[in-house]
Amino acid sequence: ATEICDGIDNNCNDSVDESGAEGESAWYADADVDGYGDPTVEMFACDEPSGYVADDTDCDDSDADVNPGATEICDGIDNNCNDSVDE
Repeated sequence: ATEICDGIDNNCNDSVDESGAEGESAWYADADVDGYGDPTVEMFACDEPSGYVADDTDCDDSDADVNPGATEICDGIDNNCNDSVDE
């Protein structure tokens, strides 16, 4: 049988929801742990891997203070990831 993301070993290989299972979701690395992921670092899995999130909208995953939920401040950086600097 085809392995699917359902918590069951559908193909009887002693692994549950292994890589390549039907229904996997895209997850994005969140190196700065701000809840927003790097759209260029993607992984597919049935369940959220450690260090990854479902949101891929972080424009600088090396700085937790720069993300779509941040407040824009006058510092020459696009703090809120809206493609505008110091608006």
